[in-house]
Amino acid sequence: MQPPQTAKPTNRFGVPIAFLLIFSCIWLTITTLATTLMIRGLWGQADARSRFVAVPATITSSTIKEHDGEDSTTYSNAVTYTYTHQGQNYTSDRIAFDTMSGSYRGASRWAKDHPAGATVTAYVDPQSPGTAVLRTATGRSSWMMMLFLLPFQAVGIGCLAALGSALRDRLSPPHLRHPMHGLIVKDEPHQTTFRLETVSAISSAVATTGLLAFVSIFVVAFSTGMSPPPVVAIGTAATCVGLGIIMGFWRAWRMHSGYLNVTIDRHGSMLLLPPSATSDTLDPSRPVPFNTIRQVRVRETLPFAPVSAKSDSSPPRLFSLDILVGSAPKIATVTLHKTMQEEQANRIACYLREQCGLAPEQGFPANSAESASLHAAA
Repeated sequence: MQPPQTAKPTNRFGVPIAFLLIFSCIWLTITTLATTLMIRGLWGQADARSRFVAVPATITSSTIKEHDGEDSTTYSNAVTYTYTHQGQNYTSDRIAFDTMSGSYRGASRWAKDHPAGATVTAYVDPQSPGTAVLRTATGRSSWMMMLFLLPFQAVGIGCLAALGSALRDRLSPPHLRHPMHGLIVKDEPHQTTFRLETVSAISSAVATTGLLAFVSIFVVAFSTGMSPPPVVAIGTAATCVGLGIIMGFWRAWRMHSGYLNVTIDRHGSMLLLPPSATSDTLDPSRPVPFNTIRQVRVRETLPFAPVSAKSDSSPPRLFSLDILVGSAPKIATVTLHKTMQEEQANRIACYLREQCGLAPEQGFPANSAESASLHAAA
């Protein structure tokens, strides 16, 4: 058996590294800025609750500002008020550290409760009397923003993981590259074990958290009008993160339990199938001799959703990795994995064909009768 040939490094995500780099920088910059502003608002409100002192204040003006966006219009309150602290007069226009624009109903309700000339309570920073707020409680919009940013943060972490993996594949020395880089569990002269998946536990946790948070945004927004109570927002975010962590642990167990591991036994010329393998006519738990393998096949499975004839975009495509075992007319199909990315499925198929001594492309002998049986099984 020929030793594995050095493979050219590939980007397993099918995306140019330059695009990954530019997209990651832009996405992470925007997400980091938004997250920083949210944290500053939450921290400012917490600091105001713990340190600021209450003083009487008089509102001198109170209006509603309109903010036109591409898809909708939001509204915010603009207010000025005066107060006295330790004999000094001050003027401020800050309502709170976490003020955000929102619906007209919310803005008009606040303006009605705080008209010009009204006497209210202001909260003053004793160390910097020029800094004051009219509200020390954290606004509901801040809790909604915390939930809203979760999927964006998940995408940012995913960008870093994808970029790091792509750079590692590209920059690794040629003599250290393996045709199955990223999949190898154990590689010895007479035996190689590899996984059928490259999705890590961390990637699963991040993806699950982001997806659940994305769905939760719509559920919470429609049920609370974009202003969820703190317990709802915090509970929803904690649930998303908790389920993501559970998914990460499950993925780690799945990867380290050997459930998706394939072993190539060169000494015994046998293929040890993973517990995940399925077949209607063959026992996948039994070793498969190389000389009984007739074809290693990659076929497309059903996509996530039907493609409209008028649609220019296609849904994500998934592929199945099969091996065909036996001799005509009794050919058994063993499915190693049913939902794989095309690049990964083809990479594993090429490696298995090489290791099992099959033709590089088709993988079945030129005998016409047997070829016809194999095509019929496909």
